Amino acid sequence: MDFAIKMDSARTIVFKKNQGIVLNEATCIAYVVKRGEVKVVAIGNDAAKMMDRTGGDVVVVNPVKLGRIADIELGKTYFRELIKKIAGVIKPACVFVIPSTLTRDEINDWKSVVFSSNIKDAAFLPSVVTGAIELGYNPELAESALGINISEDGTDISVLSLGGIIRGGGLDEGGAKMTHAIREGIRKKFNLEIGNNMSREARNETQTLYENDGTEFLVTGIDMLTQIPRSAVLVARDTYQMTLPLYKKIAKAICQVVRQCGPDIIRDLQSGRIFVMGEGAAVVGAREFLQIEIGMNVVLNEKSVHASIMAAGKLLNNPQLLQKLVKAN
Repeated sequence: MDFAIKMDSARTIVFKKNQGIVLNEATCIAYVVKRGEVKVVAIGNDAAKMMDRTGGDVVVVNPVKLGRIADIELGKTYFRELIKKIAGVIKPACVFVIPSTLTRDEINDWKSVVFSSNIKDAAFLPSVVTGAIELGYNPELAESALGINISEDGTDISVLSLGGIIRGGGLDEGGAKMTHAIREGIRKKFNLEIGNNMSREARNETQTLYENDGTEFLVTGIDMLTQIPRSAVLVARDTYQMTLPLYKKIAKAICQVVRQCGPDIIRDLQSGRIFVMGEGAAVVGAREFLQIEIGMNVVLNEKSVHASIMAAGKLLNNPQLLQKLVKAN
Protein backbone atom coordinates (compact mmCIF):
# COMPACT_ATOMS: atom_id res chain seq x y z
CA MET A 1 0.00 0.00 0.00
CA ASP A 2 1.24 3.49 -0.92
CA PHE A 3 -1.18 5.98 0.63
CA ALA A 4 -3.62 6.22 3.52
CA ILE A 5 -6.55 8.54 2.84
CA LYS A 6 -9.19 10.04 5.11
CA MET A 7 -12.01 11.98 3.45
CA ASP A 8 -14.89 13.62 5.27
CA SER A 9 -17.18 16.51 4.47
CA ALA A 10 -14.61 19.04 5.72
CA ARG A 11 -11.09 17.73 5.01
CA THR A 12 -9.21 15.27 2.86
CA ILE A 13 -5.99 14.11 4.51
CA VAL A 14 -3.42 11.97 2.69
CA PHE A 15 -0.54 10.10 4.35
CA LYS A 16 2.21 8.90 1.97
CA LYS A 17 4.21 5.82 2.92
CA ASN A 18 7.51 6.72 4.62
CA GLN A 19 6.80 10.45 4.29
CA GLY A 20 3.82 11.31 6.50
CA ILE A 21 0.96 13.68 5.75
CA VAL A 22 1.46 15.20 2.31
CA LEU A 23 -1.98 16.76 1.84
CA ASN A 24 -4.55 18.27 4.19
CA GLU A 25 -7.13 20.23 2.24
CA ALA A 26 -10.85 20.92 2.05
CA THR A 27 -13.01 18.18 0.53
CA CYS A 28 -14.39 20.49 -2.13
CA ILE A 29 -14.80 20.54 -5.88
CA ALA A 30 -15.60 23.55 -8.06
CA TYR A 31 -16.94 22.81 -11.52
CA VAL A 32 -18.91 24.07 -14.47
CA VAL A 33 -21.16 22.12 -16.83
CA LYS A 34 -20.55 22.76 -20.52
CA ARG A 35 -22.52 20.94 -23.19
CA GLY A 36 -23.63 18.42 -20.59
CA GLU A 37 -20.08 17.64 -19.45
CA VAL A 38 -18.57 18.45 -16.04
CA LYS A 39 -15.40 20.55 -16.26
CA VAL A 40 -13.36 20.78 -13.06
CA VAL A 41 -12.32 24.30 -12.10
CA ALA A 42 -10.52 23.42 -8.85
CA ILE A 43 -10.46 20.96 -5.96
CA GLY A 44 -9.35 21.21 -2.35
CA ASN A 45 -8.51 24.54 -0.75
CA ASP A 46 -8.67 26.36 -4.07
CA ALA A 47 -12.26 25.21 -4.51
CA ALA A 48 -13.17 25.98 -0.88
CA LYS A 49 -12.07 29.60 -1.32
CA MET A 50 -14.73 29.93 -4.02
CA MET A 51 -17.59 28.79 -1.76
CA ASP A 52 -20.15 31.60 -1.23
CA ARG A 53 -18.09 33.75 -3.60
CA THR A 54 -18.80 32.39 -7.06
CA GLY A 55 -21.16 33.69 -9.64
CA GLY A 56 -22.24 32.58 -13.06
CA ASP A 57 -21.90 28.89 -13.87
CA VAL A 58 -19.35 27.82 -11.24
CA VAL A 59 -20.73 25.36 -8.66
CA VAL A 60 -18.85 24.52 -5.45
CA VAL A 61 -19.86 21.43 -3.46
CA ASN A 62 -18.62 18.88 -0.94
CA PRO A 63 -18.84 15.42 -2.55
CA VAL A 64 -18.88 13.80 0.92
CA LYS A 65 -21.62 14.54 3.46
CA LEU A 66 -21.84 12.98 6.92
CA GLY A 67 -19.25 10.39 5.92
CA ARG A 68 -21.27 9.25 2.93
CA ILE A 69 -20.78 9.87 -0.77
CA ALA A 70 -23.30 12.63 -1.49
CA ASP A 71 -23.02 12.45 -5.28
CA ILE A 72 -21.37 9.39 -6.83
CA GLU A 73 -20.49 10.99 -10.18
CA LEU A 74 -19.04 14.12 -8.59
CA GLY A 75 -17.28 11.90 -6.06
CA LYS A 76 -15.64 9.99 -8.90
CA THR A 77 -14.56 13.23 -10.55
CA TYR A 78 -13.15 14.62 -7.30
CA PHE A 79 -11.29 11.42 -6.49
CA ARG A 80 -9.74 11.13 -9.97
CA GLU A 81 -8.41 14.68 -9.59
CA LEU A 82 -7.13 13.88 -6.10
CA ILE A 83 -5.20 10.81 -7.26
CA LYS A 84 -3.63 12.83 -10.09
CA LYS A 85 -2.60 15.46 -7.53
CA ILE A 86 -0.93 13.06 -5.10
CA ALA A 87 0.36 10.29 -7.39
CA GLY A 88 0.60 11.70 -10.90
CA VAL A 89 0.52 8.89 -13.46
CA ILE A 90 1.42 6.16 -10.96
CA LYS A 91 -1.32 3.71 -9.99
CA PRO A 92 -1.21 3.67 -6.18
CA ALA A 93 -2.66 1.23 -3.67
CA CYS A 94 -4.58 3.03 -0.93
CA VAL A 95 -5.96 2.39 2.54
CA PHE A 96 -9.13 4.37 3.32
CA VAL A 97 -10.35 5.17 6.82
CA ILE A 98 -14.13 5.45 6.89
CA PRO A 99 -16.92 5.63 9.50
CA SER A 100 -17.81 2.32 11.14
CA THR A 101 -21.52 3.15 10.89
CA LEU A 102 -21.80 3.01 7.11
CA THR A 103 -24.29 0.54 5.65
CA ARG A 104 -23.25 -2.03 3.06
CA ASP A 105 -24.76 0.12 0.30
CA GLU A 106 -22.87 3.19 1.53
CA ILE A 107 -19.59 1.23 1.57
CA ASN A 108 -20.34 0.10 -1.98
CA ASP A 109 -20.76 3.77 -2.94
CA TRP A 110 -17.27 4.42 -1.61
CA LYS A 111 -15.89 1.47 -3.56
CA SER A 112 -17.62 2.67 -6.72
CA VAL A 113 -15.96 6.07 -6.35
CA VAL A 114 -12.53 4.74 -5.40
CA PHE A 115 -12.22 2.08 -8.07
CA SER A 116 -13.28 4.48 -10.83
CA SER A 117 -9.92 6.23 -10.50
CA ASN A 118 -6.39 5.31 -11.41
CA ILE A 119 -5.61 3.00 -8.47
CA LYS A 120 -4.46 -0.61 -8.42
CA ASP A 121 -5.84 -1.70 -5.02
CA ALA A 122 -7.81 -0.41 -2.05
CA ALA A 123 -8.55 -1.47 1.52
CA PHE A 124 -11.03 0.02 3.97
CA LEU A 125 -10.69 0.33 7.74
CA PRO A 126 -12.97 1.90 10.37
CA SER A 127 -11.49 5.20 11.53
CA VAL A 128 -12.44 4.37 15.13
CA VAL A 129 -10.16 1.30 15.01
CA THR A 130 -7.11 3.02 13.53
CA GLY A 131 -7.55 6.02 15.82
CA ALA A 132 -7.62 3.84 18.93
CA ILE A 133 -4.41 2.12 17.79
CA GLU A 134 -2.63 5.46 17.52
CA LEU A 135 -3.73 6.33 21.06
CA GLY A 136 -2.45 3.10 22.61
CA TYR A 137 -4.89 0.28 21.81
CA ASN A 138 -3.22 -3.06 21.02
CA PRO A 139 -5.34 -4.87 18.38
CA GLU A 140 -3.48 -8.13 18.87
CA LEU A 141 -4.62 -8.62 22.47
CA ALA A 142 -7.97 -10.05 23.59
CA GLU A 143 -8.58 -7.02 25.78
CA SER A 144 -11.56 -4.79 25.17
CA ALA A 145 -11.39 -1.07 24.46
CA LEU A 146 -13.85 1.67 23.59
CA GLY A 147 -13.13 3.88 20.59
CA ILE A 148 -14.98 7.20 20.27
CA ASN A 149 -14.44 9.13 17.05
CA ILE A 150 -16.02 12.60 17.14
CA SER A 151 -15.45 13.53 13.51
CA GLU A 152 -16.71 16.22 11.20
CA ASP A 153 -19.40 13.87 9.94
CA GLY A 154 -20.69 12.36 13.18
CA THR A 155 -19.67 10.26 16.15
CA ASP A 156 -18.72 6.58 16.05
CA ILE A 157 -18.77 4.67 19.35
CA SER A 158 -17.36 1.16 19.14
CA VAL A 159 -16.31 -1.58 21.56
CA LEU A 160 -13.16 -3.19 20.17
CA SER A 161 -11.49 -6.56 20.65
CA LEU A 162 -8.69 -8.19 18.62
CA GLY A 163 -8.81 -5.30 16.18
CA GLY A 164 -12.48 -5.72 15.32
CA ILE A 165 -15.71 -4.07 16.41
CA ILE A 166 -17.87 -6.26 18.63
CA ARG A 167 -20.63 -3.75 19.32
CA GLY A 168 -21.36 -0.07 19.10
CA GLY A 169 -23.35 2.62 17.42
CA GLY A 170 -23.19 6.07 16.01
CA LEU A 171 -24.99 9.35 15.58
CA ASP A 172 -24.81 12.26 13.16
CA GLU A 173 -23.76 14.73 15.84
CA GLY A 174 -20.25 15.87 14.90
CA GLY A 175 -18.33 18.85 13.64
CA ALA A 176 -20.68 19.70 10.79
CA LYS A 177 -23.71 19.89 13.11
CA MET A 178 -21.69 21.93 15.60
CA THR A 179 -20.75 24.42 12.89
CA HIS A 180 -24.41 24.65 11.90
CA ALA A 181 -25.46 25.17 15.53
CA ILE A 182 -22.99 28.03 15.90
CA ARG A 183 -24.16 29.63 12.67
CA GLU A 184 -27.79 29.41 13.79
CA GLY A 185 -26.87 30.69 17.24
CA ILE A 186 -25.15 33.74 15.74
CA ARG A 187 -28.18 34.38 13.56
CA LYS A 188 -30.49 34.37 16.59
CA LYS A 189 -28.23 36.24 19.02
CA PHE A 190 -26.91 38.94 16.69
CA ASN A 191 -29.44 38.95 13.84
CA LEU A 192 -26.42 38.33 11.63
CA GLU A 193 -26.09 36.02 8.64
CA ILE A 194 -22.59 34.60 8.20
CA GLY A 195 -21.10 32.36 5.52
CA ASN A 196 -19.81 28.79 5.69
CA ASN A 197 -16.15 29.75 6.00
CA MET A 198 -16.83 32.30 8.75
CA SER A 199 -18.96 29.71 10.60
CA ARG A 200 -16.10 27.20 10.61
CA GLU A 201 -13.61 29.86 11.69
CA ALA A 202 -15.89 30.93 14.55
CA ARG A 203 -16.15 27.30 15.69
CA ASN A 204 -12.39 26.76 15.52
CA GLU A 205 -11.65 29.90 17.52
CA THR A 206 -14.34 29.76 20.21
CA GLN A 207 -15.74 26.26 20.69
CA THR A 208 -15.32 25.20 24.30
CA LEU A 209 -16.75 22.95 26.99
CA TYR A 210 -15.81 25.40 29.74
CA GLU A 211 -18.94 27.28 30.73
CA ASN A 212 -17.21 30.57 31.60
CA ASP A 213 -14.64 30.72 28.78
CA GLY A 214 -14.20 34.38 27.85
CA THR A 215 -12.34 33.92 24.55
CA GLU A 216 -13.59 36.43 21.96
CA PHE A 217 -13.78 36.29 18.18
CA LEU A 218 -15.01 38.94 15.72
CA VAL A 219 -17.58 37.53 13.30
CA THR A 220 -18.52 39.42 10.16
CA GLY A 221 -21.65 38.98 8.08
CA ILE A 222 -24.79 40.63 6.76
CA ASP A 223 -27.31 42.28 9.05
CA MET A 224 -30.57 40.40 8.48
CA LEU A 225 -32.68 43.57 8.80
CA THR A 226 -30.63 46.23 7.01
CA GLN A 227 -28.76 43.89 4.62
CA ILE A 228 -25.62 45.91 5.43
CA PRO A 229 -22.28 44.27 6.36
CA ARG A 230 -21.75 44.25 10.11
CA SER A 231 -19.53 42.64 12.76
CA ALA A 232 -20.21 41.29 16.24
CA VAL A 233 -18.08 39.89 19.05
CA LEU A 234 -18.75 36.20 19.70
CA VAL A 235 -17.69 35.02 23.16
CA ALA A 236 -16.77 31.38 23.78
CA ARG A 237 -19.33 31.04 26.59
CA ASP A 238 -22.01 31.76 23.94
CA THR A 239 -20.57 29.03 21.72
CA TYR A 240 -20.66 26.72 24.77
CA GLN A 241 -24.43 27.21 25.04
CA MET A 242 -24.89 26.68 21.30
CA THR A 243 -23.04 23.34 21.13
CA LEU A 244 -23.51 21.86 24.64
CA PRO A 245 -26.72 19.98 23.67
CA LEU A 246 -24.80 18.16 20.93
CA TYR A 247 -22.03 17.08 23.32
CA LYS A 248 -24.64 16.01 25.87
CA LYS A 249 -26.24 13.82 23.23
CA ILE A 250 -22.84 12.30 22.36
CA ALA A 251 -22.13 11.58 26.03
CA LYS A 252 -25.55 9.96 26.45
CA ALA A 253 -24.90 7.70 23.44
CA ILE A 254 -21.52 6.66 24.90
CA CYS A 255 -23.18 5.74 28.20
CA GLN A 256 -25.78 3.68 26.34
CA VAL A 257 -23.06 1.65 24.60
CA VAL A 258 -21.17 1.15 27.87
CA ARG A 259 -24.33 -0.09 29.63
CA GLN A 260 -24.59 -2.86 27.02
CA CYS A 261 -21.17 -4.22 28.03
CA GLY A 262 -20.57 -7.10 30.41
CA PRO A 263 -18.52 -6.83 33.62
CA ASP A 264 -15.27 -8.08 32.05
CA ILE A 265 -15.45 -5.48 29.30
CA ILE A 266 -16.29 -2.76 31.83
CA ARG A 267 -13.23 -3.74 33.84
CA ASP A 268 -11.05 -3.37 30.73
CA LEU A 269 -12.53 0.06 29.98
CA GLN A 270 -11.95 1.22 33.55
CA SER A 271 -8.25 0.44 33.20
CA GLY A 272 -7.66 3.29 30.78
CA ARG A 273 -8.90 1.84 27.51
CA ILE A 274 -11.37 4.51 26.37
CA PHE A 275 -9.84 6.32 23.41
CA VAL A 276 -11.28 9.60 22.07
CA MET A 277 -10.26 10.91 18.67
CA GLY A 278 -11.35 13.19 15.83
CA GLU A 279 -11.88 16.91 15.32
CA GLY A 280 -14.36 17.03 18.20
CA ALA A 281 -11.60 15.88 20.55
CA ALA A 282 -9.78 19.18 19.98
CA VAL A 283 -12.43 21.21 21.78
CA VAL A 284 -11.21 22.92 24.94
CA GLY A 285 -12.41 20.97 27.97
CA ALA A 286 -13.56 17.88 26.04
CA ARG A 287 -11.54 15.43 28.12
CA GLU A 288 -12.83 16.72 31.44
CA PHE A 289 -16.40 16.95 30.16
CA LEU A 290 -16.48 13.35 28.91
CA GLN A 291 -14.87 11.96 32.06
CA ILE A 292 -17.54 13.62 34.20
CA GLU A 293 -20.39 12.53 31.92
CA ILE A 294 -19.39 8.86 31.57
CA GLY A 295 -17.72 8.44 34.95
CA MET A 296 -14.46 6.93 33.66
CA ASN A 297 -11.07 8.19 32.57
CA VAL A 298 -10.51 8.68 28.84
CA VAL A 299 -7.39 8.89 26.68
CA LEU A 300 -7.56 12.20 24.83
CA ASN A 301 -4.37 14.09 23.98
CA GLU A 302 -2.50 16.03 21.31
CA LYS A 303 -2.53 12.95 19.04
CA SER A 304 -6.32 12.62 19.09
CA VAL A 305 -7.26 14.96 16.23
CA HIS A 306 -5.30 13.12 13.53
CA ALA A 307 -5.10 9.73 15.25
CA SER A 308 -7.09 7.82 12.60
CA ILE A 309 -5.01 8.87 9.60
CA MET A 310 -1.68 8.67 11.45
CA ALA A 311 -2.23 5.04 12.48
CA ALA A 312 -3.48 4.13 9.00
CA GLY A 313 -0.33 5.69 7.56
CA LYS A 314 1.91 3.69 9.89
CA LEU A 315 0.07 0.49 8.91
CA LEU A 316 1.40 0.96 5.36
CA ASN A 317 4.69 -0.40 6.74
CA ASN A 318 3.01 -3.30 8.56
CA PRO A 319 1.17 -5.27 5.86
CA GLN A 320 0.53 -8.29 8.09
CA LEU A 321 -1.29 -6.29 10.75
CA LEU A 322 -3.05 -4.26 8.07
CA GLN A 323 -4.39 -7.42 6.46
CA LYS A 324 -5.46 -8.79 9.85
CA LEU A 325 -7.41 -5.61 10.59
CA VAL A 326 -9.07 -5.62 7.17
CA LYS A 327 -10.24 -9.21 7.77
CA ALA A 328 -11.46 -8.35 11.28
CA ASN A 329 -13.61 -5.52 9.95
